[in-house]
Amino acid sequence: MGRKQIVSLFLSLIAVIALVSGLALLMPVPVPVLGWYYAGLDAGQSIQQTSDGGYITITDSNLVLIDAEGNLQWYKPISGSFVRQTSDGGYIVVGSSLVKTDDEGNTEWQQAIAGSRVQQTSDGGYIVVGSSLVKTDDEGTVEWEKPISGHWVQQAADGGYTIIGSSI
Repeated sequence: MGRKQIVSLFLSLIAVIALVSGLALLMPVPVPVLGWYYAGLDAGQSIQQTSDGGYITITDSNLVLIDAEGNLQWYKPISGSFVRQTSDGGYIVVGSSLVKTDDEGNTEWQQAIAGSRVQQTSDGGYIVVGSSLVKTDDEGTVEWEKPISGHWVQQAADGGYTIIGSSI
């Protein structure tokens, strides 16, 4: 086999590999989907995977915990639009009010702070954004409030906050 034939064979092999690789990109890839439905529970507004592999979700009228196998663990009559697990294993819910629960969904405290998103801050308190930006301590007591409206908030590495919204 001459040099030209070896180069030609090599290029043909690369072309076949590229073709097969390209076809692989067009093949369907399985995507895991939660396929659980529970009669009597209204539509979920927010969901987060919990530290034990389960899921916490908030509906218009219930806080719902589902284990990693899809078994309903409990639901509590707490309404809201956004939920996150807290560092103590409990949950923080925001909507028409701010509600902190323990790990079994029992209300620990509730404050008249409305918002669209909430995040636990590095000091253990909470930052809530909605029609204003509100910072609370770990018991929900307001530390400060700013006239900044938004629909997403994230604490930055420097301790400040990044807000996505409509006005500052």
